[in-house]
Amino acid sequence: MRKHFLLAIALFVITTVTYSQASMNAYKYVVVESKFDFLNEADAYQLNSLAKFLFEKYGFHAVMSGAIIPEDLAKNNCLGMTSKVTKERSLLKTKLKVELRDCHGRLLFTKTGTSSEKAYKVAYNLALREAFTSFEDVHYAYKPTPDSLEAKDAPQKTVSAPADVAGVTAVAAAKAQPAAEVNLGELYAQEIAGGYQLVDKTPAVVMVLLATPKSDVFMVDGKNAIVYKAEDGTWVLSEKINDQTKTTTLQIKF
Repeated sequence: MRKHFLLAIALFVITTVTYSQASMNAYKYVVVESKFDFLNEADAYQLNSLAKFLFEKYGFHAVMSGAIIPEDLAKNNCLGMTSKVTKERSLLKTKLKVELRDCHGRLLFTKTGTSSEKAYKVAYNLALREAFTSFEDVHYAYKPTPDSLEAKDAPQKTVSAPADVAGVTAVAAAKAQPAAEVNLGELYAQEIAGGYQLVDKTPAVVMVLLATPKSDVFMVDGKNAIVYKAEDGTWVLSEKINDQTKTTTLQIKF
């Protein structure tokens, strides 16, 4: 009975690791926070830089939040995973938990590292490094899936939109179907760190736009969507809902 029980546990562990690996392999990037919630400033103790370094050590293409992001990630934020490091309560040890989630917030990976050191700088460093040792068993290697933007674009060499336009997939989709009627009213862009927030006349925040390398293309925070400037000068919201692309014309005053 004990032998069967141990075998069942071993199979569960193997299945869990394989699932994590397969899930993470579908994502090309991992976005690392520039500031952790449990610390008072960005890259305190160089911990955020360490997280980025450790991801890259284990084969990930890491991008620091707030920095210039790759163009394909700007076009489709679901090419990237979001990492989060949190501090767990403990009386005698420092515990840091590392999580990876997809663009819909679904958990892909989690692991906690601990340290008994008293000095914060040393304890945080060791705990984070211990959590990352789990990636040794994952053997991450990016493999585009049939649903990924990169896989869809690979066989197609001709694109109707200009090649230098970020968000070309969304632009092409918008041209294929007319934009929806304007229903958000006039919006006002207020500059914030990393982009703009759009407010209505109330004023209430309608959405947050995250900057990309292209000045006329923005990612929408918390959604699988972008806002881009069309050829006629209008602003268009292009979002994917249940595998359908919906476009809406926006009136934005910057």
